[in-house]
Amino acid sequence: MKQAYALVGILASLCHPAHGLVFRDNIKQTVNGKSLSLLPATESADSVKLGTPVNSASSGWEFNTEGFADDVAIITSLASSGSLQCELGNKCKLNLGEQEGQPFIVSRIDEESPLFIFQHSVTRHYVSRAFDMSLELDYHFSDSAVFELEKIEDTHSEI
Repeated sequence: MKQAYALVGILASLCHPAHGLVFRDNIKQTVNGKSLSLLPATESADSVKLGTPVNSASSGWEFNTEGFADDVAIITSLASSGSLQCELGNKCKLNLGEQEGQPFIVSRIDEESPLFIFQHSVTRHYVSRAFDMSLELDYHFSDSAVFELEKIEDTHSEI
């Protein structure tokens, strides 16, 4: 009888792919003792910048790993449906077109706190806070590349 349960468990695990996780979080960073959230469309429809949200709904982000390993995700604004896009030498922005989203490696760096880094999936450059609170890609790891993910409690949608 135990063998039948084990077989059912193995078959069930084969039928459910390990990829395709979706998480919804606020992306935060503490700057000079103040907690700031990553906000979409702050200066233009495709801009992103750290700041103080007017309401929590405006600062949420979806991490979708569908089609990728579980540590690689397309990061999309819940408020604008634009996905985060970063190119070396330019500010990160929202991809508002119909292009496929840019995948990022999302790595937890602290076992006790929800602290993460995001890296360009091809170049491995770090997504980092720029001096003007926008985001950019950087060759080097620093504190400005560490972000806190805060789970969004959403009882109205299924993940």
